[in-house]
Amino acid sequence: MKTTPLHSLRSLSRWTRFGSALASVAFALSTHAATVTVTIENLAPANGNYLTPVFVAFHDGSYDTFNPGGTASAGLEAIAEDGNTGPITAEFMATGAGSAYATVPGPNGPIAPGDKATLTFVLDGASEAERYFSFVSMVIPSNDAFIGNGNPLAFQIFDNAGNFLGLDRTVAGTMVWDAGTEVNDEVPANTAFFGQATPNTGVDQNGTIEFHAGFNLPGSGGILDSAMFAAADFLAPAYQVARITVVLADSDGDGVPDDLDACPDTAPGDIVNADGCSIAQICPCDADWRNHGHYVRCVVLCARSFLRAGLITRQQAHEIVVAAAKSDCGKRVWKGWKH
Repeated sequence: MKTTPLHSLRSLSRWTRFGSALASVAFALSTHAATVTVTIENLAPANGNYLTPVFVAFHDGSYDTFNPGGTASAGLEAIAEDGNTGPITAEFMATGAGSAYATVPGPNGPIAPGDKATLTFVLDGASEAERYFSFVSMVIPSNDAFIGNGNPLAFQIFDNAGNFLGLDRTVAGTMVWDAGTEVNDEVPANTAFFGQATPNTGVDQNGTIEFHAGFNLPGSGGILDSAMFAAADFLAPAYQVARITVVLADSDGDGVPDDLDACPDTAPGDIVNADGCSIAQICPCDADWRNHGHYVRCVVLCARSFLRAGLITRQQAHEIVVAAAKSDCGKRVWKGWKH
């Protein structure tokens, strides 16, 4: 049985070509179909706020979800009061601003504190209709609190030349909006995710969209008096509601986007080069080697290349070569004398 020693070195520090995804950092990407992953992470503490499944859309910059100080559309009202994304989806489609959109649910529907909701899109960076990004989600429990971007040009995902820019945005508690469509009475029968049995049963407010003033104080019988939401005061110092990222998809998690990855399915933790290939993928143990020395020579050359590129240390390169030399890779199995 052949052994594959290179995979035993996965504990070595994993190299990530691009590092952390940062907001508005451009990656060299030609204008062709790009696979991107949208992730919404609930950053609220335990017993904090939940988020409803998030409506996301890529568009040409003309799709205006809401205007601070203005009145909410029927679509925004539906998502801010009940988490219903159907009406806002229909509004988006009617604008003709773009065709890439979806509702992104959490693992169990609502996105609980600590949970992530993820969805992958295939976009055309050269298309103006997929250049900008918008999102909306209801903050629950609440009467009509939500998060989202009112400026349609705030989040540019591709530049005018089609190069990928990406997005990494943290939504602080001070950035929670009040849709102004329902009185913030926090009465369970009127409050989504807090005892409301039927959608759209709160008291109409007929107000305007403003930053949310926060929940009723503890002791008032409202949301913060519930043990389940005792830490849901999003106006508390340093409170964070969510992190929204749009990054190039990396299916094998090796740090090299799928569109640039020459070696998909890299084993977890393996160090890779700029093409997304590990030494184990470049020199697979089970390849048709002429002999053991042929395999070892491949590993030696790769180890040198990785060392010159600064991906591994001299000691690590030595350990990789020694492990290859001690392996059975490339050795011919003697099947006995022929009769």
